[in-house]
Amino acid sequence: MFKASLTCVAVLVAVFPGWGRPAGENVLFVNEIMTSSAFTNGAMDEDGDFQGWIELYNGGESEIDLTGYYLSNDPEQPRSWRFPSGHVSAHGFLVIWASAKNQIGASGALHTNFQLSGAEPVLLTAPDGNTLIDSLQAPSEIDRDESYGRHPDGREERIFYTNLTSSPGQSNPEPEFWAKVINRAAFPPRDYGGDVVFSGKMWLLGGWPGRKKDVWYSADGIDWTLATANPGWPGRHVFGCVVFNDRIWVIGGTSLESDVWHSSDGVHWTQATSQAPWGPNKPGRSVVHRGKMWFLAHGKTLWSSTDGADWTEVMSQAPWPERGSPTFQVFKDRMWVMGGGTWRTGDDAIYNDVWYSADGVNWSCATRSAPWPARRWAASQVYRDKMWLMGGHYGLDGEPKNYSDVWYTEDGVHWEPFDSKTIFTPRHSSQSWVYKDALWLAGGYYHSFALYNDVWKLNLPEY
Repeated sequence: MFKASLTCVAVLVAVFPGWGRPAGENVLFVNEIMTSSAFTNGAMDEDGDFQGWIELYNGGESEIDLTGYYLSNDPEQPRSWRFPSGHVSAHGFLVIWASAKNQIGASGALHTNFQLSGAEPVLLTAPDGNTLIDSLQAPSEIDRDESYGRHPDGREERIFYTNLTSSPGQSNPEPEFWAKVINRAAFPPRDYGGDVVFSGKMWLLGGWPGRKKDVWYSADGIDWTLATANPGWPGRHVFGCVVFNDRIWVIGGTSLESDVWHSSDGVHWTQATSQAPWGPNKPGRSVVHRGKMWFLAHGKTLWSSTDGADWTEVMSQAPWPERGSPTFQVFKDRMWVMGGGTWRTGDDAIYNDVWYSADGVNWSCATRSAPWPARRWAASQVYRDKMWLMGGHYGLDGEPKNYSDVWYTEDGVHWEPFDSKTIFTPRHSSQSWVYKDALWLAGGYYHSFALYNDVWKLNLPEY
């Protein structure tokens, strides 16, 4: 079983003007910071107070005497607090309390004359008062009891840690975790939009609420760019979205049209057909399999096309019980349909069965009762030769329930839970990608119009 224990994000280094940088390779780093704490994994100062803190790391082979160095949280005043003494051993760590107490504690702990309160930078300056040794700035969306640091120690990638996994005075370990990349991305909160990887970027299209039609892309999950707010096609959600023949395709969905569109750049769109045979307002999902696009309309009928204009009905009546919003995926040269359920019919049912087919005509049931709880509106991807199922919704008995669990399988029959101390909050109808050898999940819906626009990442080490 895979296990994970950290949450993280990578951002660019903040470089502040006005200072020189030391010649040669730097070995002294601002390695991890916590800006605000109510409870931090037992990290309290000698007075019993929970405080923000700053961790330095010496990546060199010799001890460094810090006497005369400076720390600051203000680029205009880089000499805010001067080290009265202190040293950090080779490949060692030193924690300084950002408490505003400006003292050396009874145990020798150092306290700055300033506190940290959010997205301000932490600057380490040489004794000459001008040479910037290193800096670290947390993103504005950092939460209380989250720390932010380098991953691994002394490296360029920056990551979030939760109150369970922050490590003041200790090494930041190699992660195997679900990673929170950003709390609030530039795209508006949404669920059930289109999600594809195209032209070296992750793309997010449309979604709910309001039958959105905006198109966004990102190369890192942090910075999102609006490609177009008016692609030409009507807004929609629960629709097919795939990459086929070097184009992005938008297929069907909860739109008043039964249309299909394509684009070679995400900005300029061409209509392939205005009247696809499945009819208007048909929620569905799409995959690419054996040189064709496939559209599973409302969990009932299956259609295929090689050009997006002419569609053939391959399956007129699914062998599984009636349902909407199943997960539709391609894995090991087969199409897979997982879970789903009826919604607001007066006799709702939700499933955890798994079906597969190589040709779309002949379907077999891999299992009628997978170990994951029954659900609809789950996200799915294929990552590291395994099929993954993430989140989802169970809403029977008048008590909506959303999941934050993650499952994976190598054969569709035997499933294992992905065990992680930190993971995204419960949700359904999230967008997901496999990109840069990582599994990504963004947005989704909880309940009572609680929509998300956060981004999470799972990057497993090689096994």
